[in-house]
Amino acid sequence: MKTEITFRLATEQDLDSIVAMLADDVLGSKRERYEHPLPNSYIKAFEAITSDPNNELVVACEGNEVIGVQQITFTLYNTSRWMEGYYRRSQNISFCKR
Repeated sequence: MKTEITFRLATEQDLDSIVAMLADDVLGSKRERYEHPLPNSYIKAFEAITSDPNNELVVACEGNEVIGVQQITFTLYNTSRWMEGYYRRSQNISFCKR
């Protein structure tokens, strides 16, 4: 039976699963502290990420189980500034920034 993987924004209730995954690899085992209760630093970090409109913490779920996590950071204006420069260069228009 094939189970569908879904993606959704992480909630604070996912934090235990997220930290367990991060701690369960070679790099994470050296820097993460997976213990019960979770250290308050994880809750503060989660709140900082989720309160920033330029960040999203997304979990991958198989059924009700969290099986993956990713943090997406949006960099504003990077593409639009690049496109403006590309357009001007393609039109042979020179400009300088003051």
